[in-house]
Amino acid sequence: MDVICYVVTDDSIQESEFEFLKVLKEKTKPLIVLLNVQHNLRDSRRLERFLKDPERLFVLEGASGIGGHLNRINRYARQHYANDHLPVIPVMLLAAQLAQEPEHDRDSERLFKSSRIEDVLTFIRSSIAEFGTIQRSRTFIGSPAGSVDKLRRWFALQASEYRELSNQFENKREEIAKRIRRAENDHREELKQNIVAIFLSVIQTVSSFAEKYWDKGEKDMTSGWNDHLKNLRFEGRLDSAIQNASLHFHNDVKEAISELGNELRLVSQLQVENFAFSSQDASVFDRSFVRSTGVVMMAAGTLLALVFPPLGFLGVAGTLVSGLASFFKTREQKRSEAVCNIRDSLNRQLVEHRKNVECRALENFDTYARSVTKAIDRHFEELIYGIATMAERLESTEKELAGAADYLNRAYAKRIVDWATDKREILSDAAINNVIHRVERSFGEKIVIETTSALSLTKSLEDICSTLQENTIILPILPD
Repeated sequence: MDVICYVVTDDSIQESEFEFLKVLKEKTKPLIVLLNVQHNLRDSRRLERFLKDPERLFVLEGASGIGGHLNRINRYARQHYANDHLPVIPVMLLAAQLAQEPEHDRDSERLFKSSRIEDVLTFIRSSIAEFGTIQRSRTFIGSPAGSVDKLRRWFALQASEYRELSNQFENKREEIAKRIRRAENDHREELKQNIVAIFLSVIQTVSSFAEKYWDKGEKDMTSGWNDHLKNLRFEGRLDSAIQNASLHFHNDVKEAISELGNELRLVSQLQVENFAFSSQDASVFDRSFVRSTGVVMMAAGTLLALVFPPLGFLGVAGTLVSGLASFFKTREQKRSEAVCNIRDSLNRQLVEHRKNVECRALENFDTYARSVTKAIDRHFEELIYGIATMAERLESTEKELAGAADYLNRAYAKRIVDWATDKREILSDAAINNVIHRVERSFGEKIVIETTSALSLTKSLEDICSTLQENTIILPILPD
């Protein structure tokens, strides 16, 4: 039979010493508290006085009595062991030690008897003889039930934490989705406004361009328009606007994930670098769309062809009869009409071109934003699924352990009932079910045994509690 002897001394009984009882309580093994009475028996005069009257150190009352120590032990036991069903045996361990030393051989018998170690041995022997059966059941059934339940509680705690973590990730998933949508809307609008501003800045220069090139040939005008766009950095500004909008969106997403990662360690798991923004990706429409002047200059060429007649025609316009209508117009009138036509046509072409650029740029930005959102959402979904699956497995294991603990507690309760009624019966499922209806147990504190019928106990409830060192309640099944 396993017995735990917990030694405290009468000169330093502190509450902190009894906090360890919380650990011993979970062992659900028989526990004896030894109150070691401290007295310096190595002083020959004190040893002589002790041998003359050893009982004076064990009196309960008086200034030197141990009654106060026993009361403190019981109080601390109730606080940290959940009950005071603990046998406390006063001993003097130094006297027992001296009894084993050769120089005290003459007084060894008296020293050993005065040490009261024999009281401890007698208590253990009588416990084995009188309570051996139930103590073995406590050791081999009751104690393992406590270990199983401790493991069950651990699995239950882990399952609860995983469930909570799953809920946190679900909430964070919604939170980051809102932030990404907000960032997408903000930078989509940013891109749109920047494109409009860039085209507007070009449109504002059309009049001056028309004034400068109204009387130039098509080749000179086309070359001039190319140079004009380059001087305005039209292509570079459009390219930068598109890159910046996508890059700013990417940075906002990365920042959102990083902030959440500080709390839930998402940075390494989500691998933000997968969404790294490259200059190639930033060009959400074909660079040749602007760089080659294919669209702008084709529009300009078309526009010039509409505004001006062929250069050869203009060269001889003053001498041909077919040009009589223009012959009567002054140079200023021709300049004014040409400037107006160039300006209006270029403005129409630029407005139309802006719409096309804006449409294509926003479409590509939307595609990129959706791909980022989808990738993050997919990862969250996989992460939440994995955590939820782990929680389910933990919960399943917790239920299995709960069933095992309940079975052991019911078997232990059957042994308690058999012992309390002086009956002997083979422990089987049928025997347990015939007698035990339900068991509720707070390990080391209390066990409530609900029986299928009223029983006639041959032992008092006080003796049962004292022997089991748990508050024990035995009652028949209560009617509904």
